[in-house]
Amino acid sequence: METNFKNKTMENISEKIKEQFTALPVQNLDHIELTEPEMKSAVYAAIKKKYVYLPEGHDPFSAEELAEIYREAKMKKQGEINLAVYMKNLMNKPNKAPLLTAEQTFDKLLSWLKVNTGEVNLEEGRKDFYFQLCFYFTNDKRFTGDLKKSLLIQAGIGTGKTTAMTFFQRNQKQNFKMVRTRTVAYEFKNKGVEAIEFYSKNHSETGFCFDDFGTENILQHYGDKVSAITDIILNRYDDNIQPTHITTNLTVDQIKELYGERLFDRMKEMFNQIALPFEAKSLRK
Repeated sequence: METNFKNKTMENISEKIKEQFTALPVQNLDHIELTEPEMKSAVYAAIKKKYVYLPEGHDPFSAEELAEIYREAKMKKQGEINLAVYMKNLMNKPNKAPLLTAEQTFDKLLSWLKVNTGEVNLEEGRKDFYFQLCFYFTNDKRFTGDLKKSLLIQAGIGTGKTTAMTFFQRNQKQNFKMVRTRTVAYEFKNKGVEAIEFYSKNHSETGFCFDDFGTENILQHYGDKVSAITDIILNRYDDNIQPTHITTNLTVDQIKELYGERLFDRMKEMFNQIALPFEAKSLRK
């Protein structure tokens, strides 16, 4: 009943939308065109904000209000276009990171941490942790794992794993972009399988580090309840797409419990495990 009412309401105003759209100027956004579904979606969202109940035949918005609805929809679309262009440029940007030794990289990392966090803590296993990252990202054979695999970074909350990986986004091994798993989950909610496909692909030699693995919610897209990040990791495993780094606050047992043995078995094949002691103190104030 509610769905039929919504559909009928949208049908009643769709012609009005199409008639008024081309006549209403939208400052500085004239180059952005909205499709009919985009117009309907924008107006329906505005109706939900303004009305609890919309009587049959009721004219919901004035011409000025419609103009503002379209302007906001165009601004949102422009933002999505800008983000897509930014991501494309980032992914296609050539790797110009200098060829440094692990020790030189370690010194640069400490300087970067000092500037960005205010202090450097090398206690509780952090010095070894940082050096393992430096060995890995300089292809140094002193790395204790497999240089061909990606990284699974495990540590407690606030211990500096995300900060360290942020430093290594540009490196002489293979660049990657940090993206929170919660962001991936919300993109799936809004875009559906398109979001999964985007993060499952190889983007011109640039990979991803999925940050805070285990904190994402399993969100739905039009009734489809999917663990987007699980599908992405399995897809990247199947196609052997590198790098696919992960940071997480979860222990091995917690990963098995939350995601199951199938995913965990794939992760063992994909990743080198680098961990800080979970009892290490948080660096956050």
